[in-house]
Amino acid sequence: MEKIIGPAGTGKTKAIIKQAHDVNGVILCRNPYAMENKIKAYGLGYVSCFSYISYLKGEILTYNAPVFIDDLEEFVRCAVPKLEGYGLTTDGD
Repeated sequence: MEKIIGPAGTGKTKAIIKQAHDVNGVILCRNPYAMENKIKAYGLGYVSCFSYISYLKGEILTYNAPVFIDDLEEFVRCAVPKLEGYGLTTDGD
């Protein structure tokens, strides 16, 4: 699993888009329409994008496609709205 970590504006989303495009993956994000506009701006063709909420509600199926999450912390907040903290290991897989 690839972990892309860095401050805002360092190309994390662009890297996720490229990876998803290269393996016909699916991107989960807060706003699929905004993500689709970024994909078009990068000239990468089509990448499937779905909202965190739609995925968590089971409204979409990924059909075993690789899944990429644009913002893991925001995804977790959607899944666990009252989350107050978490641990994260960044070494190894």
